Amino acid sequence: MRLVVILALILLMAACNSVTEPYSTANVYPNAKTADKNYPYMDRYIERAYPNYEINVEGYAQAKESVHASLQDDDTKKLGFDEEWQLEGPNNLGGRVSAIAVHPTNDQIILLGFPSGGVYKTIDGGANWKPVFDDKPFLAIGDISFDPNNPDIIYVGTGDPVITGVPNLGDGLYKSIDAGETWTKIGLEEQRVIGKIEIDKSNSNRMFAASLGMPLQRSSSARGIFLSEDGGETWNQSYSYSDSTGFTDVAINPERPDYIYGTAWDRVRSRWFSTVKGEGSSFYLSKDGGTTWERDLPGLPRGVNCKTGVAICENHPENVYVLYVGEDLTFRGIYHSTDYGETFSTVRTDDLPDDELMLDFGWYFGKIAVNPDDPDHIFVCGIELWETRNGGITWNRAMPPWFLYEVHADCHEIIFSGEYVYLGTDGGAYRREIDAGSSGWEDIENIATSLFYRVAHNPHQPEWAYGGMQDNGTSGGNKDVAEWPRFWGGDGFLPVFNPLDRNHFYFTSQRGALVYTVDGIFIDAADFGLEEEPRPWDLPYLMSHHDTDVMYTVTDRVYKCLDSKFPFWEPISDYIPFDQFTATSLSESKMRPGVLYATFNDGSVVVTKNDGQQWTPINAGLPNRYPTSIKASPTSESRVYITFSGYTEFDNQTYVFRSNNFGVSWTDISGDLPDIPVNDLVIIPESGDEALFIASDVGVYGTLDGGNTWNRVGSNMPLVIVNDLDYNPHTNILNAGTFGKSLMSYSLDGLVTPPTATVDPLDEQIQLSPNPASNLISLSSKNQLLDKARLSIYNNEGRLLSKPLLNGNQSIDVSAYEPGIYFLNILTEDGPLIKRFVKM
Repeated sequence: MRLVVILALILLMAACNSVTEPYSTANVYPNAKTADKNYPYMDRYIERAYPNYEINVEGYAQAKESVHASLQDDDTKKLGFDEEWQLEGPNNLGGRVSAIAVHPTNDQIILLGFPSGGVYKTIDGGANWKPVFDDKPFLAIGDISFDPNNPDIIYVGTGDPVITGVPNLGDGLYKSIDAGETWTKIGLEEQRVIGKIEIDKSNSNRMFAASLGMPLQRSSSARGIFLSEDGGETWNQSYSYSDSTGFTDVAINPERPDYIYGTAWDRVRSRWFSTVKGEGSSFYLSKDGGTTWERDLPGLPRGVNCKTGVAICENHPENVYVLYVGEDLTFRGIYHSTDYGETFSTVRTDDLPDDELMLDFGWYFGKIAVNPDDPDHIFVCGIELWETRNGGITWNRAMPPWFLYEVHADCHEIIFSGEYVYLGTDGGAYRREIDAGSSGWEDIENIATSLFYRVAHNPHQPEWAYGGMQDNGTSGGNKDVAEWPRFWGGDGFLPVFNPLDRNHFYFTSQRGALVYTVDGIFIDAADFGLEEEPRPWDLPYLMSHHDTDVMYTVTDRVYKCLDSKFPFWEPISDYIPFDQFTATSLSESKMRPGVLYATFNDGSVVVTKNDGQQWTPINAGLPNRYPTSIKASPTSESRVYITFSGYTEFDNQTYVFRSNNFGVSWTDISGDLPDIPVNDLVIIPESGDEALFIASDVGVYGTLDGGNTWNRVGSNMPLVIVNDLDYNPHTNILNAGTFGKSLMSYSLDGLVTPPTATVDPLDEQIQLSPNPASNLISLSSKNQLLDKARLSIYNNEGRLLSKPLLNGNQSIDVSAYEPGIYFLNILTEDGPLIKRFVKM
């Protein structure tokens, strides 16, 4: 099996390297599932708690609640910042689904939960979805559960039980009595992460909740299994193994409701200590309704383990299955009980690819499910979904191979309802008939919940926005593009486009994996000079404003290359930080060549005025905190801005500073901003540095007076993390990369004056008419640009329809096309051009 997967990856990458069109829709996903993922990548958050690396969980939560309360006051929306954000997308590259709940008697009503995107509801089986939780302060969802006796009552547990990041904490348990339209908080606030809600079918007032607990960086009494016997009005702790052992699942046996099952995970993570395994990671049984609990039951593994999962065969409830992830973080085994969980035997898993099912990051998975009518029909969630229909004698892949993208990789939630099985993955939710084969899956949602790290604009295609996403690579599009293409894979970060050459651009993915292209074929940009460098998760790099041949990047020192089309990197600094840490941001002055700023995760900030010949620390007057963004002024050669993350213990303060003298002295311009971490800052060039915007963990804030007064931007953005901002001068639009609500845009018309519009020379030379069109469209060009051009026509879903031949000016028959929006990808000798037309 390992050989098959490796060969498939090699073939996939070979196919991708043969791409000749720069904007290919080929799904490139290099090394995405074979990277070292021993631990959740939380360094991104823990580093932001520099210098003591203790994340102030309660302070962070209080800050979000304070902002949430302030938004109820309409007076906070003023100065033209009260227009609505436009959701651009993508819808097709969705985020991780953490919870699925289907109405017990109407499978057209489904609720989905996302670990940082809230709750969505459909009443037509997935054709249309609407958010129903966006007015809450915390959008991380752990579980959703219908009351089996009154499905108008629904419960939502907040907090992300996978714990990939501390901001994905919650604020307890919510209850709806109107089918999910409105919600009321009913307790368990201190638990912060509710992984499962289980309601007794024989008595809806009796319910259990499994809590992983917070704060994660140290032990906590908030971990355990909690019991309510009055419909969630009051709660008591039913069980806790230890203050470092959280519970991820709890289940009630439908035939013996005093038999309660729990699964636990030992999870503590700080800068100096990390564990995803322990003695407490095990399966637990109570036979008296939660009063007393047993573990180390006959037939189950003992000692140190990672995660565990439990499943009950609903209509044959004497059958209980438990999955174990081992001490080495790989799949350990499945165990079957036929006496309601009192004793177990090992299930045969010879056909399961143990070393590839979860690789070595089994902490990320742990779900097992069993067909409610057939105890021999079992599903196991991992990178892919696997199933057996004969109790483990044989196992088969239950979905198409992940690299085909028919079903997204990384399976997290699986439930049965009626005749269907539902699957939640890192890229959305799917449904198939229970007895269907691996190709029978239907994508049931098209919800914009992607997790953006970085955003950018392409001057050669200014109507599109681009960006990099968690687990969904680098993509681009807008609200009119139904299916955004994936240009590069992995965890996507910053795209950089050469403003003078539309064929030349850079993409990057996790751990500083940098690639570039000049002809549609991607080449490793770090092969010469950066191979051994400690590149950070999100590598800062840029193309010089003054010379597009020049590139800069920074690891634990600053590098420069003189040929961006064949990069060879040379250091232009010594190891700058005293502690040999890595970079967080980099900026170059647009006003004066050779002026560069760099920041590092040990709080260091440096400047050079002579292109690296001499570097000067400029920390004096700045807080000793984690710098998130540094930006040189576009209008003053000596002015610079910097932001910091107030993420540390006893400090959630907002830090935004300006210097007018290259960092010799600094002025705090945070003004009346709320106390919440700041992630990025954007300066609008035509405003004389008066118009500034910041991205924060609760949305976007703007100022029109240089930082004296700030206002929240937009009337409809939820309290979602915004990691990055980009100003597109061609459209006068501010793009926001959110971590849970995809990419959103805000028009600055009426607020700031855009720069003088420029026309793309290639776009000006090739004309399309009529538009809209009914039967024929005509292309015409100057300078015989179409003589040797190639044309591809795509529909609004990104599907290739045809590749008509061009021979100079030409008419194309579109009469057979359905009414809608279409895209022409024209590849000329001067580069590619995309034109949009509407078919009437």
